Amino acid sequence: MSSKRQDHNELKDNVGEKQILTDESIYPNNTVIKNALGTAQFGSYLTFIEKIEALNLTIEWRYYNDGKTWLCKILNKKKNIGWLSIWDVGFKVTVFFTEKTIEGINALGRDIKIGKPSGKLIPIITTINDDTTLDNVIKILEYKKGLK
Repeated sequence: MSSKRQDHNELKDNVGEKQILTDESIYPNNTVIKNALGTAQFGSYLTFIEKIEALNLTIEWRYYNDGKTWLCKILNKKKNIGWLSIWDVGFKVTVFFTEKTIEGINALGRDIKIGKPSGKLIPIITTINDDTTLDNVIKILEYKKGLK
């Protein structure tokens, strides 16, 4: 990946944004998620869940002590395809790629923001806030599912 491309698309830190669903004792069922997101964004969340289920992907919520928050794995059988998290600005989906597999993202023809590498992994973090970003994330998950 060229450094020019990466600099242009590099994500800013989540300044001013706060991850929610931090109480280990409260499992994030639909009622909890609706209360956290609000009615409008909860509708987008349900649409997202329907679309990933149509791809035969599943979700698995789990509390992580290192971040002191609930995160949701997006799974293809047992393979982790991505992560879903709930924030005060909505919900986000993060999908990690390697230097080799990130190049295929360019072929999707989408406006996709690439994050700073974490070791050998390169994250694509998308805040779902409209149908376009929702469709972009579904295309990214489809691409990741198809990788060997």
